[in-house]
Amino acid sequence: MVSAASAEVNHTYRNAELTDCATIPEERKHGLMKFLLQELEKDLYKQKIICAYSIARALSFGMNTAFYQLGYLYRGRLTNNCYIYNSLENMNVWVKDLTVHQSFL
Repeated sequence: MVSAASAEVNHTYRNAELTDCATIPEERKHGLMKFLLQELEKDLYKQKIICAYSIARALSFGMNTAFYQLGYLYRGRLTNNCYIYNSLENMNVWVKDLTVHQSFL
């Protein structure tokens, strides 16, 4: 396995958080994460999920770029929001309306 991502789905409110995104360093820059996220979006849409969102480490250029390129809207930064390893990190909030972005169907 070289790349992985998951979605935590809330069927009641028809939304899902895209999370646990990772690609091993030597396989980055091949678009694997964007492919995985697009496949997750297709599956979520089939489940009648209308909103996908994620929080990405502010310092992760690759993840923030992937969300931007996939049409997610930047909605702000959560300052000192998550402990990662032994320090607090800022997280960027990304949101996508899956009812509008149906180019994957």
